Amino acid sequence: MFIVIVFDISEKIDDFLSTTATLGQIIFVYYLSFIPYIGMMLAPFFFFLSMVIFSAVTANRSEFIVTISSGVSTLRLFVPFIFSAIIFSVFSWCGYHYILPFANKNRLQFENTYIKHKFRNTDRNIFIQDSPNTFVYFENYNVEDSVGYKFALEKFDSNGLLTYKLRSPRVTWNGGSQTWKISSYTSRTIGPSSEHLKMGTLMDTVLNISPKDFSRKSDYLENLTTPELKDFIASEKEKGSDMISNFEVKLYERNAYVFSIFILSVIGFSFSTKKVRGGLGLQIIKAISIGFGYIFIAKICTIYASNAGLSPLLAVWFPNILFGAYAFKLLYQLKTKYLKSLTYFLYHLIFP
Repeated sequence: MFIVIVFDISEKIDDFLSTTATLGQIIFVYYLSFIPYIGMMLAPFFFFLSMVIFSAVTANRSEFIVTISSGVSTLRLFVPFIFSAIIFSVFSWCGYHYILPFANKNRLQFENTYIKHKFRNTDRNIFIQDSPNTFVYFENYNVEDSVGYKFALEKFDSNGLLTYKLRSPRVTWNGGSQTWKISSYTSRTIGPSSEHLKMGTLMDTVLNISPKDFSRKSDYLENLTTPELKDFIASEKEKGSDMISNFEVKLYERNAYVFSIFILSVIGFSFSTKKVRGGLGLQIIKAISIGFGYIFIAKICTIYASNAGLSPLLAVWFPNILFGAYAFKLLYQLKTKYLKSLTYFLYHLIFP
């Protein structure tokens, strides 16, 4: 984590020198929030690496062989490791679902204020589903002024026939009343056999749309606790958002990362309890390779979920399924290995 912070400082040093933020804000606001972000992101890897180092040192002293030969089973030997994984997983679960979003608020607010350029919504011809039968259109939206241009609202009946249409060249968000101020509007109410046309200079209306729908979605999601994220996804589904897969990936990742701690624990215990040539260094290199392999496959799967239509739930859990099968295989081989070692030990004990 210290190395990551050093690299982050070297990358942002020009921004820090040119910003109006004080040294205290950089240290106590940004980096105190940045540390939990990096720590939670790499938490499964940290636990995995620490287990490998401890197990490898113990195996190189032949302590596992002696313990097994005294009658302790391989699964019983694994109990303290899995118990530690459970404790670590509980804290990680709380961190991913509640603590990390709180830390991200301070970190992202600092970045958006002092480091990143102000966000500008460059999307054009924006279509949003306000409710199951109501659709909203903006030609473009200005984030800084909270103003939308060339606005249109259309309502349809259950048969898909247009029943109401509202048009305005300009709409403005009113943060105090949480409503949209519509200027110089024209509305058409379409009945079975007649139409009613109405024109006006100003009206306020309530929509299931707010400026946050035009902000950085990735930043906004990182600020949400799990209950808030679930409500946000449900709201986006009602609006017909085309980014539901991205949002669900963020939701499912939180539990998948917690479960990966158990899988990596089994893998780390299985291969690091073997006494191998090359010593501790070789086993650490192998552990790092497995950890980065897990991260790489997880990133590839999330890209497929976002761009290729892969199920978000399958994409997030596929690395756990793949490495879980590998962990089961290693654990089975480990049990067989120690049975052979115990037989070998007893044979030479009886026939020296």
